[in-house]
Amino acid sequence: MRGLIELARTMRLELVAEGVETEAQHERLRLERCDLAQGYLYAPALTVDEAELQIVALVNDAAVR
Repeated sequence: MRGLIELARTMRLELVAEGVETEAQHERLRLERCDLAQGYLYAPALTVDEAELQIVALVNDAAVR
């Protein structure tokens, strides 16, 4: 993992770790200074209907501002 993070950093890429499910994984990524992470630890997968509702809410919120 450290090698991939260093490679991305050398190439000036933003790195996203996928599939983070445990606090231990999160902590290791934090210690290795991984840019971003996603996975069930942060939010479970959404159904299509749930995703659409969240997108509509974001668009409506942006329109109000």
